[in-house]
Amino acid sequence: NRSLLMNEKEIELIGSASNPSSCPGFLKIQQPDVMLLDISLPDGNGIVLCREIKEQYPAIQILGLSTFNNASYVQNMLDNGASGYILNMPPRKNYGKLSWMPQREKPI
Repeated sequence: NRSLLMNEKEIELIGSASNPSSCPGFLKIQQPDVMLLDISLPDGNGIVLCREIKEQYPAIQILGLSTFNNASYVQNMLDNGASGYILNMPPRKNYGKLSWMPQREKPI
């Protein structure tokens, strides 16, 4: 979600993949340091895609992105290779900062 990153001056957005099937092609050309990955994808499963990406590109740090404020979703993403999780709330509730939860820490 580009809107999460628009005000972050220290982050360079190098591209995006519009769906899971275009993600492998994008990653063959560009390997980001950090990747935002939505759990709910229109034609796929973000948790499964997270595992597949980490198997092929272990250096990429994946941050799960979701509107689901549910510990099981967070844990599922972490168990499948995500380094952290961002709760994507509507703009009126979003305080404008990215939250980082390293994988070695337990979810709160």
